[in-house]
Amino acid sequence: MVWKGGLVFSGGAILGLFTAVLYLKSKAQDVWQWADLFAPAIALGQFVGRFGCLMAGCCYGRYCTLPWAITFKNPDSLAPINIPLHPTQIYHSLAGLVTFFILSFVKTKVKQKGVLFGLFLVLYGLFRFTIEFFRGDFRPMFYVFSYTQWGALALSFIGVMIVSLRYKRES
Repeated sequence: MVWKGGLVFSGGAILGLFTAVLYLKSKAQDVWQWADLFAPAIALGQFVGRFGCLMAGCCYGRYCTLPWAITFKNPDSLAPINIPLHPTQIYHSLAGLVTFFILSFVKTKVKQKGVLFGLFLVLYGLFRFTIEFFRGDFRPMFYVFSYTQWGALALSFIGVMIVSLRYKRES
């Protein structure tokens, strides 16, 4: 029943990345070069894609009294209705847009392959980790953070490792 949610970016991204790496390796292509090429596009895709979350009411936020709180009225929404909530879908969307602009600005300055992709992972992970504090849908916890937050921290760590290793390798 995918119309009730459960389709997440992370799963699609992991499968897509795995498939892309296998394909690029089979064609003797430079994986890092392609990863850098697609990093800003993935961020822009996050910007656009989160509007779908907003329309469906999934990925909704916690109760909120701020002036920009959003209240869902449609009973078919996945979000609770008639309660002001943090618009976490918009937070995610804006994070994707900011990431896109940062990557677009940095790409002309970075010469090492893979660094742009690593920076994408760092930014995505940090934004995702932070926004998770405002989420209101069920977030299974593992100690003080949700599983998603731990995954976001892992992505940021992997991104830092990619950036540092790629700088060392091609410097």
